[in-house]
Amino acid sequence: MRVEAQPVDQSCAAAALDALSRGRRLRAVASARADQPLLVEVRLEETEPGDPLYALSGPEKAVVFGCQEAGDVVVSGGRSSPLGAALALVKDTIDVTAPRLGFF
Repeated sequence: MRVEAQPVDQSCAAAALDALSRGRRLRAVASARADQPLLVEVRLEETEPGDPLYALSGPEKAVVFGCQEAGDVVVSGGRSSPLGAALALVKDTIDVTAPRLGFF
């Protein structure tokens, strides 16, 4: 697996304040895609009211699975260790997008 992460530096503080001034929030978002197996990208994204990531508080977490047939499926909630939650989300995303080779 390879992880490509946007660095968090001083410019992120200014971006967060700018987003807040417009009623938005910055969120760290990890994504994986079926057409790019074993690659996880982590970046900061602006969210706005109505976005499932916008409403998260503290160590809460959410996963949005994009599904052509069913639309977006959102699972959110649960307070836990931020590091543990992040690792669990990455693991679950990889498990869902990994090619299947039969029954395990």
